[in-house]
Amino acid sequence: MSQSAETNIQIGQIFVSELSFSHRGQPQQMPTNTPIGELPLALEVSIATDGDGKKAFVVLRVMTRDDEDPIYRFSVTMMGIIWMTGEQTLDDDPFKRYLYQGAPATMYPFMRECIANLTSRGRFGPVWVKPMNFEIIGEKLLQQQQQNEAAKGQVTTTSID
Repeated sequence: MSQSAETNIQIGQIFVSELSFSHRGQPQQMPTNTPIGELPLALEVSIATDGDGKKAFVVLRVMTRDDEDPIYRFSVTMMGIIWMTGEQTLDDDPFKRYLYQGAPATMYPFMRECIANLTSRGRFGPVWVKPMNFEIIGEKLLQQQQQNEAAKGQVTTTSID
């Protein structure tokens, strides 16, 4: 990239695209001080780019693993729309790294706040999801994407329990 060429990554939007919330069993029959405990959670990260490599869609989904019968059951999906301006594309290395590491890390605090806000309306109080290391998660996504090396616009998804 030449010194005179300017490239910018812009986060156009971050928004909730889907959510669901429920309690286990009959919460009205449980005491209000029932401990929530450690909820079994899973994270999915999906990334797709448009055909010209100038726009990307980053989707984060955090959900409870219902097989362990948690006191709260929820699924929250957020989407970030990212634009690239300038000569570079999202396929160029520093920007690809941002897409797979920086963008999910930027979106995750919004996800945590959304989950706390949603669960605070439940009978047993809010759940604060723990922070995650998106450098490691992003590396996993990048490796998966490199193995796929499919046509542009393909979705790369990973799940982390």
